[in-house]
Amino acid sequence: MIRLKTELGLARAVVALGMLVTAAPQGLPAAPEAVPEYRVKLVYLYNFARFATWPARAFDSPEAPFDIGVLDLAPFENALPVIEGKRAGGRPVRVRLCRTIGEMKQCHLLFVNRGDDLYVKALLTALQDAPVLTISEHPAFTRWGGAMRFFHEKQRIRFAVNRHAAHRAGIRLSAQLLQVAEIEDREVVK
Repeated sequence: MIRLKTELGLARAVVALGMLVTAAPQGLPAAPEAVPEYRVKLVYLYNFARFATWPARAFDSPEAPFDIGVLDLAPFENALPVIEGKRAGGRPVRVRLCRTIGEMKQCHLLFVNRGDDLYVKALLTALQDAPVLTISEHPAFTRWGGAMRFFHEKQRIRFAVNRHAAHRAGIRLSAQLLQVAEIEDREVVK
């Protein structure tokens, strides 16, 4: 009994010491915790799914899930719980790894987060008539015919939209989404 009380007292002391060490000095606010970049991007991808409309032909059935495809799943591994159980357009959202053009065409939103310039351009050509909203981090992505791209501005992640590319894919972007986007409606450069 005495040993249990001692162990509990020691545990309380360790917790109190940990709180004391990690607490901010009096009068100074604690620094905000940095949110990992790919967690922010995954939330963006989920919100793109919520604020865009796909043609009926994009889904196999009314119960079909909303698929977010990625070329490299590794950066998202720790972020996936953020959208677990979420829905977009009444459909369950799932994130899946895509390796082939066929798998990419089965997605509704595709994040092109790897690949050299030639590969990305070829991929966009292969997907140009598919109802897939394409997104990347590459600075020339919207110029090449991609629908959206992420970029950094003043230590924030923002996004740009090529409305022509989204329209060509049969996807309608909401006014709310376009209001916060940088518009990059440019001629496609191949």
